[in-house]
Amino acid sequence: VAEWFNMKIAIVHGPGFYYNGGGERIVIEETKSLRERGYDVDVYSTHVETAHCFPEETEKLGIIPFFRNLNLPLQAAANMTLSAVIYPLIKRRLRSYDVLICHSQPAIWIGYKTEKPYVAYIHRPNCFLYPKPVDQWNFDVNMFVLDKVVRSFPLSQELDLESTRAADKILTTSHWIADWTSRIYGVTPVRCPPAPSSIFQHGNPFRIWWRHGSSSDRPRLLTVTRHAPIKRLDWIVYVFSRLCQDFERASLTIVGKHTSHTESLLKLAESLGVRHRIALVQDISDARLLDYYQSADLYLSCAPMEDFGIAPLEAMATGLPLVVWGFGGTAELVDDGKTGFKAEAYKLNDFYEKTARIFSLDEEQYRKLSENAVAKANEYTWKGHVNILEGEIQKLA
Repeated sequence: VAEWFNMKIAIVHGPGFYYNGGGERIVIEETKSLRERGYDVDVYSTHVETAHCFPEETEKLGIIPFFRNLNLPLQAAANMTLSAVIYPLIKRRLRSYDVLICHSQPAIWIGYKTEKPYVAYIHRPNCFLYPKPVDQWNFDVNMFVLDKVVRSFPLSQELDLESTRAADKILTTSHWIADWTSRIYGVTPVRCPPAPSSIFQHGNPFRIWWRHGSSSDRPRLLTVTRHAPIKRLDWIVYVFSRLCQDFERASLTIVGKHTSHTESLLKLAESLGVRHRIALVQDISDARLLDYYQSADLYLSCAPMEDFGIAPLEAMATGLPLVVWGFGGTAELVDDGKTGFKAEAYKLNDFYEKTARIFSLDEEQYRKLSENAVAKANEYTWKGHVNILEGEIQKLA
């Protein structure tokens, strides 16, 4: 046990810290939990912008960037590319550690070249080499450029396969991602799902149903995600516009980072006559996000082929029922009819019907959905996540 507590661990996050994402949340919680358990943990990343990525958390972690952020155009793309290319300089900094935990590429490649025991955490198989049919990168210039760089390098796929397969252990988020990872890399990963942060688990699980018998009452819908085409916020706007025909005071709040895609969402809402009912919020603290979860009545997730979805899980922890697609990682969170509803994959009419069904429930039926959502969310804990992770790194010791 003494040897384990003296273990030096480096957590390396490949995509960088520059927006509030599920992958970034996992790295933050792993670092905090392992430090609380007595491990000597440092966090490294290709690119760091703490002001735009859970600032109340990342500023405390002491994240060490491989390269300085000079706030130049394409800085994130340049730093991620340089991290993969100039790995001989980086691996010198990592050789003093006993174990590396490498989240996504190029962190997994760096772990491989450092020649130390390393765990590869795959949030999804490399998005540029194995894109989903719905993937688009034109909303983020850094992602757009990285896509071109990776695809133009002839050995990208070979090096990704080599470095991933060489990992001492591979962890993933959902059953869906584990199956996908197994098919691509020919390995058997260990499922190590994330969890809601404690601030959301301490929310009020007993919700007061919005309806009081008046058609003028105001159902409140919520979704939390960055404004990316792959998240299909446009579908949520369409569904919401139909709901507004039945409820004249319905409202929708979208919490997430604004991008070049934001303007098209606003134009769509304007054309559908619902712009005045939609609030766009970004760069908020977890405490403020908790307020939005607790004041909403229903959480919607329209992202097709979603990897997992920490935000839907956070919503469930506060007692919010979900409406999601019946395919992908997020579908694993919903027991259909018990914690929310699953719509037939990518049938927008069915998604609307499932959403409308929530608002036909009486108070007792809604309360039961809410209580079931909390119980389901409680199955996912950071203690359980880190127990799995700790077990794997202790084997490497």
